[in-house]
Amino acid sequence: MLDAIPWGWFLAFCVLAILGLTIGFHSVVRGHLERRLCREAKRLADQGEVRQALKRLLQAESKWMVNSHSGSVASCLRDYDRLADIARQMERLSISAQGSVDVSRLVEAIDCIKECLANKANHPLDERIMTSSAAKESVFLQDTIQTCRMALRSEVMRVVREEAEDNRNSH
Repeated sequence: MLDAIPWGWFLAFCVLAILGLTIGFHSVVRGHLERRLCREAKRLADQGEVRQALKRLLQAESKWMVNSHSGSVASCLRDYDRLADIARQMERLSISAQGSVDVSRLVEAIDCIKECLANKANHPLDERIMTSSAAKESVFLQDTIQTCRMALRSEVMRVVREEAEDNRNSH
């Protein structure tokens, strides 16, 4: 039976299978690391180490990625929920550090993209295929989310730096 399959095709199949497994493994490890960093940030915040908690949340946010599981709508919705949770934690901790990080625009964009993904009319055939208008809206919202994430990172880094300077000046 193996003689009937051209070796080139067999080799290509093996390479693609290994590539798929590698990408899947990387996604799982990255998601696990993100969740561990969030737990560690919560623990640090509970201990009053706000600056360290914010740093962990920055690391978790940088590890976050959409479509980290199966590519289904439910998977994407869970991913966006995690990003919104990270952003809200950053907002709460930055306020306690006398900073001000506004996540409302990011959370609003996340809510909009979740609504777009959850709308069954945007997926008439299959959960993984969107209508063209929904796909355009999704791309626009993803760009907005990326822009908000960059602004959030710079704001949180500013708050962390200011708190570190305040701590140095008070000692």
